[in-house]
Amino acid sequence: MNNIVEWADDLVFTHTGEHLDDLQQDILREVFQGKKYARIAQNRSVTEGHVRDVASQLWKILSEALGENIRKSNVRSTMERLHYSNVSHFGKGIVHIGDVNFCPDTSKNPKPAQDRTKQPQIDLGTAPEITRFYGRTEELETLENWIINDRTHLVALLGLSGMGKTTLAVKLIETIKPEFDRIIYYSLQFSPPLTATLTHLLQFLTDSEDIPQDIETQYQKLRECLQRDRTFIILDDLQALFAPQTLSGHYKPNLENYRTFWTLLQQMIGKSHILLIGDEKPREFVEWDRQQNRTHILELKGLGNAAAQILQAEGLSDDECWEKLCDRYQNHPLWLQWVSRLIRDFFQGNVRQFLEHEILLIDPLQEQYDRQFQRLSDLEQELLQAIAAYPQPISLETLLQRRSHSPSHILNAIQSLKRRLWLQTVTEEQTISFSIAKIIRAYLSTVKLTS
Repeated sequence: MNNIVEWADDLVFTHTGEHLDDLQQDILREVFQGKKYARIAQNRSVTEGHVRDVASQLWKILSEALGENIRKSNVRSTMERLHYSNVSHFGKGIVHIGDVNFCPDTSKNPKPAQDRTKQPQIDLGTAPEITRFYGRTEELETLENWIINDRTHLVALLGLSGMGKTTLAVKLIETIKPEFDRIIYYSLQFSPPLTATLTHLLQFLTDSEDIPQDIETQYQKLRECLQRDRTFIILDDLQALFAPQTLSGHYKPNLENYRTFWTLLQQMIGKSHILLIGDEKPREFVEWDRQQNRTHILELKGLGNAAAQILQAEGLSDDECWEKLCDRYQNHPLWLQWVSRLIRDFFQGNVRQFLEHEILLIDPLQEQYDRQFQRLSDLEQELLQAIAAYPQPISLETLLQRRSHSPSHILNAIQSLKRRLWLQTVTEEQTISFSIAKIIRAYLSTVKLTS
């Protein structure tokens, strides 16, 4: 690490006539370690904004010196590649890049040079076109860091329907595509059998329509492709693989071999990376979450302060009331788009007037929860109604005492609801309790159980 910082200092001095100052060196060193700007600012007792400004100028200087576009997300991978790989030797022990001569770090074997000027082959299939993108800077940086710097091969992006997972993935492609030879997006929305998914992937990866249907041969060809080319695969709509009215993570008939496929992917990944997107966490993801470096899981939450940009784009008035409206709808981007159109159509864009009527469960939101609620098992539905009956979080002990089902069945159902993102966990004084969001509570008040 110190060798690369020293090399960067030599580059900057040659390019500008000035050495890196202490803060610039700290930024470079800590970004290499995956630290966020906020943590760097805290360690240096300066503002995060100051760190961002200094870092932005540093990436600009390094970009000019190296002749490549340097960003926070790719600085580590790019500088390691140039430092150890893409070099020309001039005499014994001397390496030349640009106008700089320096002694290389001989403790590592040089890696073969990689051509980053070639445009990757991209197949976005049914992925949506991005027309507007709000916030998500931190989430985008996290995904870039995991994939490019940490070289995490298997990443899962989870969140409620409409939270913007697919949009974030498409935006991610725009920023990391120089790092890959091939990029493909494929939706599992219509529950395709595994052989159909493998066939589609292999047709793109091999540039051939003639793909054998024997699954073992498909596995072998996929392994060869993933090890040969730097490939980024996005598989969306994971939830379509799972059976309704059962606990989460139970695959539909004839789709159980996807479970084996995920395990094999971890073993065959090679130079490539896979991003899995879904509304609920499969059971095997829990084990993945415990594995360091090989896998990562990002659960997408609301937009935060950026949610106000949606209201602005929709032309709503009374901006002093926007925060309350965003809080009511959990900064959920799709929900805010729905309610903004309702406010515009029926309240002339007047947010204050809408809020006065205490409206919460608008029609498209009701329909969305209807579809999701119908996928739950009977026990999950019953537990949600029991939790909704309490205005305060209800402890696990209380649930176990007051239900007629066995403790193991209740625990399994609670785990399933958490994987589906219906439950919120509250821990106070070593007591675990469960609660549900206000908007889910409102929905459950409209539902009548059939048994």
